[in-house]
Amino acid sequence: MMNKISKIVLNSAVAIGLMSSGSMFAGNPDRAGSAGRGQLLINPWARSTGWGGANQSNAHGLEAMYLNVAGLAFTKKTEVVFSRSNWLGGSKVNINAFGFTQHVGETGVLGLELLL
Repeated sequence: MMNKISKIVLNSAVAIGLMSSGSMFAGNPDRAGSAGRGQLLINPWARSTGWGGANQSNAHGLEAMYLNVAGLAFTKKTEVVFSRSNWLGGSKVNINAFGFTQHVGETGVLGLELLL
């Protein structure tokens, strides 16, 4: 059990800690602004965007290039996809995407994705 004086000291220390203001820094200047870079990645493919990224481990073929690169291994022959998305409704920002994957050899896949 805490006596009355220790409670007063503890409460005072907590109050002083909460009222004091100070600056805190994390990281270094070389990486300034990179914490939000994941929010700048825009998935242009409709099928995987509709899932909200919840199907990352099940992404196969060309759409896997954005979510799970290992899913490219499931490309059977050749895949070619073009997509045009209206991003953020009334902002008049359109995203055009072109993707191409080709099964090469027994275990290889060559992929190309362009966002315009």
